Amino acid sequence: MRAPRHGRLGILAIGASLGQTGVAAALFHVWSNSLTKGALFLSAGNIRRGAGSPSMDAVRGMASLTPHSAALFVTSMFAVTALPPFGPFLVS
Repeated sequence: MRAPRHGRLGILAIGASLGQTGVAAALFHVWSNSLTKGALFLSAGNIRRGAGSPSMDAVRGMASLTPHSAALFVTSMFAVTALPPFGPFLVS
């Protein structure tokens, strides 16, 4: 897992060295990456807390009990995969 992160840091450093536009693009990449992953982990934790158990059997049906968290989880999941309407797609 460390190799892709180092590769990303190198690309960010190259982008930042290209001037003001590169710095803005590098900051947007860091911002969108942290926002999507943070939202994904926070919504997963909220769903787990609502279920009261880390078991997958207990999490079934939680979308009806926590609809906002479920919507945030699905949206964040699509954003992490860099689908077109989300920030990580624009950065890629």
